[in-house]
Amino acid sequence: MTKAGCLFHSYEFDDVSDTPPPAGFKPFYISHYGRHGSRYHTLDQYFAESYFTLEKARVDGNLTAEGMLLLSQADSLYKMHDGMLGVLTPKGVREQKTLARRMSERFPEVFSGRGVRKIDGYSSDIPRCILSLAAFTGSLLSEYPGLDVSYESGERCSRYLRITDTYAPSRAHYYPLMNDAIEQSCDWSSLMNILFVDPSRVDIAPYDLASNIWGAWAICECVEDVHIDIMKYFTQEQLFNTWKLRSQYYYQILARSDKFGEASANGTAVLLKDFLDKADAALASGEIAATLRFGHDSILMPLVALIGIDEFDDWHTDSDPIVTKWDLGTHVCMGSNLQMVFYRNKTGKILVKILYNEKETTIPAISTFHDCYY
Repeated sequence: MTKAGCLFHSYEFDDVSDTPPPAGFKPFYISHYGRHGSRYHTLDQYFAESYFTLEKARVDGNLTAEGMLLLSQADSLYKMHDGMLGVLTPKGVREQKTLARRMSERFPEVFSGRGVRKIDGYSSDIPRCILSLAAFTGSLLSEYPGLDVSYESGERCSRYLRITDTYAPSRAHYYPLMNDAIEQSCDWSSLMNILFVDPSRVDIAPYDLASNIWGAWAICECVEDVHIDIMKYFTQEQLFNTWKLRSQYYYQILARSDKFGEASANGTAVLLKDFLDKADAALASGEIAATLRFGHDSILMPLVALIGIDEFDDWHTDSDPIVTKWDLGTHVCMGSNLQMVFYRNKTGKILVKILYNEKETTIPAISTFHDCYY
C-alpha cells in the first residue's frame, strides 16, 4: 500500500543477482545517477491546509475522535517540517549509505583495483542531493579508506543534473488536469463524515482536503516518526485512483506520451553526453573507479526514457494506461538510481551492464552481450 505514496515511497532493498558476464570480463568502472534519498516535503502546502482546517474545526467543536487523532498527527508533521523543508531525512541518509555498501560488496573489483582508485562525485546545488552524495561516498570510504574522492556541486553541475525548463510547460498544463481527473474519478465526501461532526460547517472542498491529507500520509514513510493509517480516511477506490492517475501524469510529462512527446527525455541529452564524456575520461585515465551523480526524479526519469531502458521505453496513451506495467511507487521511489557497470577483458573489449534500482535491465533496442561493446 505504501507504493500509493508514489514519489514519496521509500527505497526497497530487494535481493539482487547478477547474470555472469562472458568469460574473462571483469567490472572496472561504474557510472551512476541517483535520486536523493527520503526527504521532508519541499513545501508545507502539501499538508498544512489539512492541519489548519482540522485545527479550526477543533476550536469550533466540530471534530470527531478520528478528526482529533488526525489533527495530532498533522500537528506533529507541521512542527517536524519547521526549518527542514526539502532536507534529507535520517532515513534518506541510511538509504544512500546502504546503496553504496551494496554497490561495493557487489562489485569489489571496481574499488579494490591496483593503483589509485578515484571516485568523482557530482551533485545538483540542492542540499538534499549534496547530503546524499556525502552519505554515499562516506559509506564507500568506510569500506575502502584508500579511495581518492572528489566533490563538485553548484550551478554548473545543476545545468545538467537539475534541468527544469524542458518539462515545465507540460507540467503547468497537465497538473491541474491531473487533479481534476482524480477529483472526478470518485466520490470524496465520505472523508468529511469521518472527520467532522457537521461537514456543512467546513469551508473546504472534500477533494482539496483529501489531497492534503494524502500529502501528509505519503511523507510519513520518509520521516518515520509519524504514522497515519490512511485506510481510516480513504477508501480503496480513492487511494487506487490517486496512485493510478499520479503515475500516469508523471509518465506523460517526464517520459513519452502522445500528449507531450519526448520533450523531457530529449532535454536530458546533455546529461547523457556527460555519461559518455566521463566514461571516455575514465577509460583514458585508468584510475577512476566510479562517477557518482546525485539529482532528482524529474531528471532521472527522462534520462532513462531517453536511453530507452525497459519499462521506460513505451509511449503512453490514455487508451493504453502505462500503469498496467509501470508505477511511480515502484519505479521512481526515493533513492532510485541508474548504474552502468563497465566490464573489460584482457583484450580490451568492453561490455556495459545497466542496472535500474540495482536490478539488471536492458535497452530493448540493443541485444545483450552482442551490441553492447563500448
